[in-house]
Order: sequence, then structure tokens, then C-alpha cells
Amino acid sequence: VKAARLGLDTHFSWPVKKTIDARELILKELLPIAREGLRNAGVHTDDIHRYLGIIEHRVRSKKTGSRWMLDSFAKLKEDGTTEETLVAITAAIVHRQQKGIPVHKWKPANITEAGNWINKFLRVEQIMSTELFTVQEDDLIDLVANIMDWKNIRHVPVEDEKGNLIGLLTSGILLKYYGNSLEKDRGYTPVRELMIRDPIATTPETLTIDAIKLMRKNKIGCLPVVKGDKLVGIVTEHDFMNISARLIEQLFDEK
Repeated sequence: VKAARLGLDTHFSWPVKKTIDARELILKELLPIAREGLRNAGVHTDDIHRYLGIIEHRVRSKKTGSRWMLDSFAKLKEDGTTEETLVAITAAIVHRQQKGIPVHKWKPANITEAGNWINKFLRVEQIMSTELFTVQEDDLIDLVANIMDWKNIRHVPVEDEKGNLIGLLTSGILLKYYGNSLEKDRGYTPVRELMIRDPIATTPETLTIDAIKLMRKNKIGCLPVVKGDKLVGIVTEHDFMNISARLIEQLFDEK
């Protein structure tokens, strides 16, 4: 269990020593035993050196497949969305595997490996935000205002106890509310009294262009994303602005 969680950073209890780290255990204990066992089994020397050599290089460099993925993910998150990052990493894995290069020699994934806009922006599920901040209809409006302020967002979905989408609050609604409220009454109103009930929503499989048309037709700034009745994400004007910027950058790069 520790090895699965920590990889080469794991420390083990071992008969020869009280504790031993994974790298030392593999290099000094397990690989010599494996080499001897394979020789005794009649495995060709070149094959022993090839396969156990790959393990040895991975251990010495601390570059395993999982470490490569984590390092690539951390690097790519600065350059694109989570969906772009995952597409780029998956494409990079396939590309490097096809070349037959051992993982300890792999270069980090690059965001360009995610491919063109079809691979990155075709459907809502590829651009929607899944890190959601939601409230319930019994919560107070002050809570919503603070969430928007803390997280720098303009839309907060309202869920029921089962995670079903039942409403939506926007910064515009809150501005109007606070502008018209008396000082003593501010913030004590429950969400249910101000929320947009049964807001216009979309699904993860919806084409991005259709989501844009839906927002333009209804003159709205966001679309909650639902699977069945369950809220699974949200897509906003800001997301489409990011897409536009990346597409324009891509066009300039191609010139």
C-alpha cells in the first residue's frame, strides 16, 4: 500500500535493516537476486541486461511512469485547462510508447500534443469547470456573496440535497438585491427567494458551438452542465474567452 501511494519515495521494513528506502532496496537487494534467478533459469544474458537495466535506470533517475505523468500534469496545468492537459498527456504517452522508448528517457508532455481544437474544445465536457462552488436554497444570500468574492466567480449553482440542479444565482442578481435592500435587511434573505429556478442548462456531450448559440440566444453568461439531473460542471463566458484566445494564438503560430 505504501509503495502504491509513494512509489520510489517509500521506506520499507526489511530483515537486514530496520528500514530501507525503495531505491536502495531495489538496487542493492532485489535486482541482484533477480539477475541471479534469471541466469539460473537460463534466460539469455542480453535479455537480462535489457529488461533489468530499464528497471535500474528508472530507479536511479527516479523517473517512473507515474512520476512522468505527475510532473507533466503539474507543468501543463500552467499552459491549458485540465481537459487539454489530460488530452496532451494521453497523446504523449501513446506517441512515446509507439517509439518504444523506455519511460525514464521520456521528455515531459507538451501542450501542443493535445492536437487541434477538435481534440480540445469540441464538446462542453472538454472546457467546463468541474471545481464547483454551490449552495442550497436554505442558505443565506450573504453566503453566496462571500463565495463569489472569495473565489472570484460570477455564478453559483443551487443544488438540492441529492446534488440535483434546482437554481442559479448570478452576480447581477446580487448587485440588484443589495442595491435595493435596506442596510438592516441585507444578507438575511434565503437563496430560494432570489435564485433563478430551473435555469437553462446543457449536457457534457453538447457541442461547444451549440452551447455558445444557446447562451447568445438567451443572453446568459453561463450554462450549468448536468448529467441526468445531477450537476457535474459549469461553462461560462470566461471559458469561451479562453478558447478564443487559444484559437487566435494557434492561428498566429501557424502563420
